[in-house]
Amino acid sequence: MIGPLPILSDFLYPQCAMSVHGLAHETRVLVWTQVLAKRLSLSDADRNTLAWAARLHDTQRWDDGDDPGHGERAALLLEKRTDFLPAEVLTISIPSGCAP
Repeated sequence: MIGPLPILSDFLYPQCAMSVHGLAHETRVLVWTQVLAKRLSLSDADRNTLAWAARLHDTQRWDDGDDPGHGERAALLLEKRTDFLPAEVLTISIPSGCAP
């Protein structure tokens, strides 16, 4: 199981999808989280949660520069997008001030 692949519509600004923190980066992070999750014998639910976090973690960037609020904006996206997220992902408690 690799998880949900990143798509263009995930990004706050479509031009960022082809940037350093764009689709290719999101996909690499997704693959590596799944490799590590398998090595750590994480549950399917935990692997799925990691996949969603990997898919969305940089999608709310304004640009590739210093953007300390992008993590928090991505967390807010997770909270708002209950229409496409599995229930187990929505149970994660996201700390405030989670900027990278």
